[in-house]
Amino acid sequence: MHIKEKVARAVLVAGLSLGLTCSGAPASASEPGAGVGVVAATTVVPAAQALSPVRPASIPSGVSASLTCAPQTLYAVSSSGQMRRIANGAVSTVGAAAQGITHFNGLGIGADGKTALAFDRSSTLNTARIYYFDGSRWVRTTDSYTNTSLVSFVAGAIDLSTGDYYLGGFTSDSRFLLTRYVPSTGAFTLVGSINAPTAGSGTMNGDMAFDARGNLYLVASNSSTTVLSVTAASLAAASGGLLPSSQSFSFTTAGFAEVNGVAFNNNGSMFLGSSDTVREYDTSTGTLISVTATGLSGSTDLASCNSPANLTLRKNVASRAAGSDQFALSVAKGSTVSGTATTTGSATGIQADQIGPLPVLQGATYTLTEQMAPGSTSPIATYASSLSCVDETGAAVTVSSESTVTIPNRSGASVECAFVNRALTASVTVHKVVQDIRGQDARPGSGWTLGAATTFTTGSGTASPSATTQVTPASGSVSWQLAFEGASARGEVKVSEQQQSGWEFVSGVCTIARAGGGSQTVPLAGPSGVALSNIAPGDAIDCTLTNKPVSGLLTLKKQVDNTYGGSSTPADWTLTGAGPQAITGKTGESAITSAVVAPGSYALSESGTPAGYQAGPWSCTGGTVTGASVSVAADADVVCTITNASKPGSVAWTKTSEATGDMLSGSEWTVSGPSLAAPDNVVVDCIASPCTGLDKDPTPGAFRLDDLAWGSYTATETRAPVGYIAAGSLSFTVTPANAGTTQDLGPQTNEQQSGARLPLTGGVGADAFVISGFVVLLGATASVLTLRLRSRRSSR
Repeated sequence: MHIKEKVARAVLVAGLSLGLTCSGAPASASEPGAGVGVVAATTVVPAAQALSPVRPASIPSGVSASLTCAPQTLYAVSSSGQMRRIANGAVSTVGAAAQGITHFNGLGIGADGKTALAFDRSSTLNTARIYYFDGSRWVRTTDSYTNTSLVSFVAGAIDLSTGDYYLGGFTSDSRFLLTRYVPSTGAFTLVGSINAPTAGSGTMNGDMAFDARGNLYLVASNSSTTVLSVTAASLAAASGGLLPSSQSFSFTTAGFAEVNGVAFNNNGSMFLGSSDTVREYDTSTGTLISVTATGLSGSTDLASCNSPANLTLRKNVASRAAGSDQFALSVAKGSTVSGTATTTGSATGIQADQIGPLPVLQGATYTLTEQMAPGSTSPIATYASSLSCVDETGAAVTVSSESTVTIPNRSGASVECAFVNRALTASVTVHKVVQDIRGQDARPGSGWTLGAATTFTTGSGTASPSATTQVTPASGSVSWQLAFEGASARGEVKVSEQQQSGWEFVSGVCTIARAGGGSQTVPLAGPSGVALSNIAPGDAIDCTLTNKPVSGLLTLKKQVDNTYGGSSTPADWTLTGAGPQAITGKTGESAITSAVVAPGSYALSESGTPAGYQAGPWSCTGGTVTGASVSVAADADVVCTITNASKPGSVAWTKTSEATGDMLSGSEWTVSGPSLAAPDNVVVDCIASPCTGLDKDPTPGAFRLDDLAWGSYTATETRAPVGYIAAGSLSFTVTPANAGTTQDLGPQTNEQQSGARLPLTGGVGADAFVISGFVVLLGATASVLTLRLRSRRSSR
């Protein structure tokens, strides 16, 4: 025993005596809904099992397994922990067997043979303790991993591109659970699950291996053997869920009860092992090449550091003739089909379903085929098909006219091929969109007749349906499929619509997605449409025609005249146009300013009129107005205006005798107020029509003042009727409430002057005084004449 091993054991025993345990947190996630129970740990194991050297951390750098990577060379491990080399059929032991183990398995060898890892499986079969080979012996790490969902850990392999170690096993519900182990950190991660090819996976055995590009090959075996592959890209993107895989053919390994190991030869053939025998098989046909070794008692696993050649066949659907069209792919070597795949879904471009990567023999020739899958609408002749292949460097690999490809004759060659299919059809879809009268609320238009008339300008073809017009359903869309006789045929499509009464064309546009990439946008100037030329197989035409109801513009305006008073503005009124497209709002608001309305007759009205205002008639430009209605024609721009003016005030009173109540004429007044100022404020009693002064009542003794501004007034009597005393003054107010009406101030009485006898009826008081004066004058004249006669007589 080496001194270092003695020290390690001493430290380990001391640790156990102190009851010390160091556990790491799980570095994995279970597949959603799978009920995977996993535990990843770095654990001190019992001393009784510590017979192999134990490292306390990750695998030291610089350690080399020093294994050989050569043709016809592979390695096997036994359940007792002994590694064997099988070179050209000769079997030899490699290093010392692992010590203190339960069941050794999961051999994996890294690139250039520098790393070798395996695991010791616990008695429960679902815990794996990691070991590495240091060139002379197996060294146990402190890393272990438990997955209670497994029936048993059965497989291990090292990714030749990254150096990560993968281990896994089958579940009872037909899944292979795959876990990644990073040797430099000791971290475990549940990568995901792979669907096993048959039910009853709990009875399955198998193994796995990687190629130099990081693609995984899983061998699943019970009554028959199947190879499944998972791409490096899928492994890198995995997060614990189901991994996409490609399944090869299944074959029977004669003489094997079941396969428990796989390793690749440098030419791409595969070695399959059982508990005591290794055989070499053609990976493409399952044909037995040779019995490589026998007598390997207790063998549990195989591995090599050779990278197999591989072949991948993908499908690129550039365009589909029908959404239900699917393609069945196959790869065959001779008469044996090595792998198949059938596309699903309706997407274009590279399809998710593919064949491979398949392990294949370098230098061998394979036939690649495609056909329409059952349930497809179109025949394969509907598509133009091409096949191309490249190798791992991107260089083209020759494809024969019979769609065969020969794998480059070098170890690890990787060939990827793709069938590109382009439908020899073009699609035409025309959408009808209708808006409301304002050009808003776009929605599908049903019941419209849309057209797509096709003329084949080069070659021939057919349009389906054959009718050049269709009526839109509730979706507002109609479509045509154009089938061309060949890839060089071309056509012209004229897209149009039948305009409906009461509607107008708003816009139209067609987009042509060209089969070769890129697109072209073509506007439509009107319903008569546009001719789209040079339409080729694989093109996709998508057009949208938009219409809205015919309309006119209607504007309602309010004007305010505050001549007699008030401070109202146009915003105090709400204006309404009731008709096919009713509008309402205040002056200046968008609702009634250049409002888009349906043609027709509109009844005009207003509301919210402040007190003291009088509405005038509606006046309109751009439309015919009748009373309070206006007709709006299509495309007309109608502006209607109504003016509201403040109403003038009016006041009336009469001049009467205090004693008799009779009306008295001849008085004069001075009125002061907002609309009257000297010298134009003198009111003289009008006694006959027409009245030209301020008094507008021609009745003697009756007064009426019109057109008064709002406010307070005072009327002062400046000249009383003859024989009467002036009565003084009176006051009144014009308000919004009484504007437009005549306020009756009633009789204003005058007292008769002393000594004067008033006439019995109004209007003659002045005549009485004139007659009396005339009588007095006559009396005076008679007295003078009498005196003169007496003087003459006395002088005689």
